Amino acid sequence: MGAPVLFVKKKDGGLCLCVDYCKLNSVTRKNRYPVPPMNQLLTIFNGSTIFSKIDLCGAYSLLRIKEEDEYLTAFRTKYGSYEYLVMPFSLTNAPASFKNLVND
Repeated sequence: MGAPVLFVKKKDGGLCLCVDYCKLNSVTRKNRYPVPPMNQLLTIFNGSTIFSKIDLCGAYSLLRIKEEDEYLTAFRTKYGSYEYLVMPFSLTNAPASFKNLVND
């Protein structure tokens, strides 16, 4: 079957594919990997003088979806159905999975 999709116009005039994973996310067991509260982060970094900036734009593409779970990411278009092989942004556990990868 697959999740529905829509295209959203970007600022530069291009189109962005958006997959609606609301149904899948509603039945997914949430992977809890919390981000520390801002006040805790500020305390940790207080007095620091050197910081790094990392471009993580394509980082989710490092997270390979288990082969047996690929069907869960299926989405449909008028041209057919497709499945992700790597983690799309809109899955509920994507941020926690990436944070877990970075911290391990």
